[in-house]
Amino acid sequence: MAKTLAASGKQVVLSTLALVQASSELGELKRYVDNGEFLIEASDLGVVNLCAERKLPFVAGHALNCYNAVTLRLLRKQGMVRWCMPVELSATAG
Repeated sequence: MAKTLAASGKQVVLSTLALVQASSELGELKRYVDNGEFLIEASDLGVVNLCAERKLPFVAGHALNCYNAVTLRLLRKQGMVRWCMPVELSATAG
Protein backbone atom coordinates (compact mmCIF):
# COMPACT_ATOMS: atom_id res chain seq x y z
CA MET A 1 0.00 0.00 0.00
CA ALA A 2 2.83 2.42 0.88
CA LYS A 3 4.48 1.98 -2.52
CA THR A 4 1.16 2.53 -4.29
CA LEU A 5 0.56 5.74 -2.36
CA ALA A 6 4.09 6.96 -3.03
CA ALA A 7 3.71 6.18 -6.75
CA SER A 8 0.63 8.43 -6.82
CA GLY A 9 2.62 11.34 -5.41
CA LYS A 10 1.75 11.03 -1.71
CA GLN A 11 4.36 11.29 1.03
CA VAL A 12 4.24 8.07 3.02
CA VAL A 13 5.21 8.16 6.69
CA LEU A 14 5.54 4.89 8.60
CA SER A 15 4.37 5.26 12.19
CA THR A 16 6.13 3.30 14.93
CA LEU A 17 5.07 1.86 18.27
CA ALA A 18 4.69 4.32 21.14
CA LEU A 19 6.00 1.90 23.75
CA VAL A 20 8.63 -0.70 22.93
CA GLN A 21 8.42 -3.59 25.38
CA ALA A 22 10.12 -6.60 23.78
CA SER A 23 13.32 -7.27 21.85
CA SER A 24 11.22 -8.53 18.94
CA GLU A 25 9.58 -5.10 18.76
CA LEU A 26 13.01 -3.46 18.67
CA GLY A 27 13.93 -5.63 15.69
CA GLU A 28 10.73 -4.54 13.96
CA LEU A 29 11.56 -0.88 14.63
CA LYS A 30 15.03 -1.31 13.14
CA ARG A 31 13.43 -2.77 10.00
CA TYR A 32 11.12 0.24 9.75
CA VAL A 33 14.00 2.69 10.22
CA ASP A 34 16.18 0.84 7.70
CA ASN A 35 13.42 0.64 5.05
CA GLY A 36 15.40 2.98 2.77
CA GLU A 37 12.35 4.51 1.15
CA PHE A 38 9.81 6.01 3.55
CA LEU A 39 9.94 8.64 6.27
CA ILE A 40 9.47 7.40 9.85
CA GLU A 41 7.19 8.84 12.52
CA ALA A 42 9.07 8.33 15.78
CA SER A 43 6.61 7.62 18.58
CA ASP A 44 9.35 6.56 21.01
CA LEU A 45 12.71 8.15 21.87
CA GLY A 46 14.42 4.89 20.96
CA VAL A 47 13.27 5.41 17.37
CA VAL A 48 14.56 9.00 17.49
CA ASN A 49 17.93 7.56 18.53
CA LEU A 50 17.90 4.94 15.75
CA CYS A 51 17.15 7.64 13.16
CA ALA A 52 19.75 10.04 14.58
CA GLU A 53 22.44 7.33 14.53
CA ARG A 54 21.71 6.76 10.85
CA LYS A 55 21.36 10.49 10.10
CA LEU A 56 17.82 9.89 8.83
CA PRO A 57 15.05 12.49 8.93
CA PHE A 58 12.01 11.66 11.04
CA VAL A 59 8.63 13.01 12.10
CA ALA A 60 8.23 13.52 15.86
CA GLY A 61 4.99 11.73 16.67
CA HIS A 62 2.44 12.98 19.20
CA ALA A 63 3.40 10.22 21.67
CA LEU A 64 6.80 11.88 22.26
CA ASN A 65 5.02 14.48 24.42
CA CYS A 66 7.15 17.41 23.31
CA TYR A 67 5.88 20.55 25.03
CA ASN A 68 8.57 23.24 24.66
CA ALA A 69 10.88 24.94 22.20
CA VAL A 70 14.06 23.61 23.83
CA THR A 71 12.96 20.02 23.20
CA LEU A 72 11.88 20.87 19.65
CA ARG A 73 15.32 22.36 18.95
CA LEU A 74 17.00 19.24 20.32
CA LEU A 75 14.84 16.98 18.16
CA ARG A 76 15.51 19.22 15.14
CA LYS A 77 19.26 18.79 15.67
CA GLN A 78 18.72 15.02 15.72
CA GLY A 79 16.95 15.10 12.34
CA MET A 80 13.30 15.97 13.01
CA VAL A 81 11.59 17.42 9.94
CA ARG A 82 8.02 17.63 11.28
CA TRP A 83 6.32 17.73 14.68
CA CYS A 84 2.91 16.31 15.59
CA MET A 85 1.58 18.15 18.63
CA PRO A 86 0.47 16.06 21.61
CA VAL A 87 -3.29 15.60 21.41
CA GLU A 88 -3.88 17.38 24.72
CA LEU A 89 -2.50 20.67 23.33
CA SER A 90 -5.05 22.86 21.64
CA ALA A 91 -4.37 24.98 18.59
CA THR A 92 -4.90 28.08 20.74
CA ALA A 93 -2.68 27.05 23.69
CA GLY A 94 -0.18 29.59 24.87
